[in-house]
Amino acid sequence: MEVDPQLLLLAKAHLIDHCTGEMTAQLDAFTTSIGARRVDRVVIHPTVDVEASVDAVAQHLSATVALGEAVWALIGAGALVPLSGGNDAPRTNVEWTTVVPGSGGTSRGWRFDDLVVPMPPKFAVAPSRRARPTHLTDGDLYLATLGEGVHPLIVESLRDGVRCLRADLYLPAIAMLAKAAEEAWTLFAASLAAVAPKDAGAAKLGKDVDAGALHFAALLKRATELYARQDLFSAIAKASGASLEEVRSAREWAEVVRDSRNVLHFTVATPVPNTYEKAAALYLGAVPNLRLLFAATREANTVAAASNPGS
Repeated sequence: MEVDPQLLLLAKAHLIDHCTGEMTAQLDAFTTSIGARRVDRVVIHPTVDVEASVDAVAQHLSATVALGEAVWALIGAGALVPLSGGNDAPRTNVEWTTVVPGSGGTSRGWRFDDLVVPMPPKFAVAPSRRARPTHLTDGDLYLATLGEGVHPLIVESLRDGVRCLRADLYLPAIAMLAKAAEEAWTLFAASLAAVAPKDAGAAKLGKDVDAGALHFAALLKRATELYARQDLFSAIAKASGASLEEVRSAREWAEVVRDSRNVLHFTVATPVPNTYEKAAALYLGAVPNLRLLFAATREANTVAAASNPGS
């Protein structure tokens, strides 16, 4: 029995997308959707594939525990609210028997009380979240919109940022988003430099990135200018789907994030206050822009590895 981050994410997404309010209905629908149906009885006999049955029991138990954890995580995040008092424990006991047609044997049952995660009998999406993007209340749900393979530092920054946003701490949320954006642009710039190590401009950018010598504004400017070199990066733009125009648009988004973050400095003011609406818009805008940068970075790294196998 194992509850990994992916299973927990699936449980959270299911609750947000298909919240009917009834705990038992939610559990049945979720386990069915991921192919982890409940096994009521395991037959233990040489003529039966016992291992497959035990694996199915483990999968169902894992899904049951994951849903319970997801319910409480989303309640804690303010995305779900209980609609009734008390908690109900989902059924986790499983019968087993050695009896097969034409023979006698023994029948008993397994209890997994230590795996029970009691849940409210009824719950629903919080009223205040029905008009807001619900994935902004939970780091796992938000990160899922960015796809797989996101750098751990970016994951950490965005997870912390969503936590701040959930707590109505808008400036800290934007600061963490700026950190994630700067990390993404740093990886993007480094990948571009690796494609053309013999080009003077690319080599200089790579050296400055490695030395940490670029502030965010300079990083955005120089990475975008280098990507505009069609002789070096047109094939990467085509293969990744990250056109120069889209990268320039991603830079504009990052500039807004940077400017909003800069009110951390005592002498800097932002023309638009850092409200929930502004922070939410920036986080929503991060999804297509970061996905674009990730795609271009992956393609550039692939090209660099193929062109410089010994590096």
